[in-house]
Amino acid sequence: MLYALIDYSNKRSMRKIEVEEVLGEVKVVLPRFKERYTKRVADKVLKMINEYKVENVILSKELSQNLDFCRFLEENQKYIVTGRRMSKVVLGKLLEEIAKYSKFPKEKMNVLLLMNEYSLENIDLIEEISKNVRQLHVMSRNYTKYEKCAGMLFEHYGYLVKLYSNEYHGEFNRVNLVINMDFKEEELQELIISKNCVVVSLNEKIHKIKRGFHGIIVNDVDMARIFRRCS
Repeated sequence: MLYALIDYSNKRSMRKIEVEEVLGEVKVVLPRFKERYTKRVADKVLKMINEYKVENVILSKELSQNLDFCRFLEENQKYIVTGRRMSKVVLGKLLEEIAKYSKFPKEKMNVLLLMNEYSLENIDLIEEISKNVRQLHVMSRNYTKYEKCAGMLFEHYGYLVKLYSNEYHGEFNRVNLVINMDFKEEELQELIISKNCVVVSLNEKIHKIKRGFHGIIVNDVDMARIFRRCS
């Protein structure tokens, strides 16, 4: 999925819009502009990203608060990615960051994905993660709805995806990374996971896991920061 990350520059001397494509992402950096120039700037951005056939746009926090800028993009058939859908876009980058930090190759990772909600976007998410890691475990109250997807991924690509009910009480002691999409903190405390793994919670703030956990908990992922560090 080709998308564009749009952010302000930190350089005061910057006078023009910069755009470049790097590994499937289009990065657009804007100079600071006054509100009365919003439509003019948005029009230039639109023309630039259209050259790359971009439909999905991620805005930095400050730009996302410019309602006129957002409205102009949406009126021109650009999807502004926010919230849960943003997590799908950024997860590939997130895996890279964790692999660098832990010095553990993502190709050898065992990942546990927690998501009760069923959606087509979550099916895309399973495909995206499974092709990058050794093994993917998915826990969900709707796990049976993902059986077709898991079977297809194994049959056509050899990607291994194991499905579990959210009431499963087994152990995940070999999991290196837990990605929480929508489980509550109390649900995570019921899981038996590796005491040294990394837990990333994208929508629910997690303060603690059960006693004996010595790993890392990551909340409030800064999307723009991840893109900049991975470029």
